[in-house]
Amino acid sequence: MPATLIATPQLTAEAVQQLEQAAYQRAHESEFADMVTQLVDLLGVQLVAIIGGVTDGRRVRDWKSGTRDPKDPQSEPTLRFALQLAIIVTRNRTRSPRTAQVWLQGGNPILGYESPAVVLRNGPLDDIRRKLIDAARSFIGN
Repeated sequence: MPATLIATPQLTAEAVQQLEQAAYQRAHESEFADMVTQLVDLLGVQLVAIIGGVTDGRRVRDWKSGTRDPKDPQSEPTLRFALQLAIIVTRNRTRSPRTAQVWLQGGNPILGYESPAVVLRNGPLDDIRRKLIDAARSFIGN
């Protein structure tokens, strides 16, 4: 039986711009622990650990509780950008968190079939930010 594709409504350029601005603000206005809590709620502890460059979830739980900051100074901006991307691909949480999880873990053609999570983890963020935004825009249909 052939798969049925479900069309999602196309966003206008203005709606995409508003979505991206809202995602940026949510990801950057929160205290670090609050931002990690939002990210864990969307992606789960293990995926946040992968993106944050740590080997287990205990470190992520420490970040979430505010008892520890990341050792790597690049972890915080990378995690904030991951939250921004997750908000964009879930259309400001109008789609399931599973959407963000699958998108971040799947091989993305715009990224040479690497997963966005691995691209984020391997950075550097300044070199990958534009490609990841383009991949997110493509995913939401713009």
